[in-house]
Amino acid sequence: MNASVTRAMVGNTTSTTEFDSLTLANNGIVLQYKKKKVGEISYSELDKIYIKVYKLKPIYGFLLVLFPMLFAFLCFEYIHLNIEMSVALPPVIPTIVKINRIKKFKRFGLVIALKDSSVFRKHVSKNLKSDTVELIKEVKRKRLNYNNWALASA
Repeated sequence: MNASVTRAMVGNTTSTTEFDSLTLANNGIVLQYKKKKVGEISYSELDKIYIKVYKLKPIYGFLLVLFPMLFAFLCFEYIHLNIEMSVALPPVIPTIVKINRIKKFKRFGLVIALKDSSVFRKHVSKNLKSDTVELIKEVKRKRLNYNNWALASA
């Protein structure tokens, strides 16, 4: 399949298109979204395929620390807790910061970029990340074999 047909399937060539499943074929990969075919991409059109890590933005981490602190301040102000209770709060702050650095706030995504600047994305759960890495290795292996076969037959 040539680039113009893939471009027609995607629509805007600089757009990002979501997909649900990726199937390997002899000459390329087939992408599907909700049981309809999004695109069939030849290995020769494939530019990059990789996993992207989406981390928690710093402002959201700040908000995760700010709200418990604000809640504690309001409790001290309106409930009139003793000073002994306020001494117990500072050791909690490093714990909250440590929780924000844990990997559970990371999301993963499979990104497929074509040579015509089309981008396909799929969200990947943490549990399926290792399977997706194996799939990426298989796509890269088939792409290399396809390119070698194309050079040998030319």
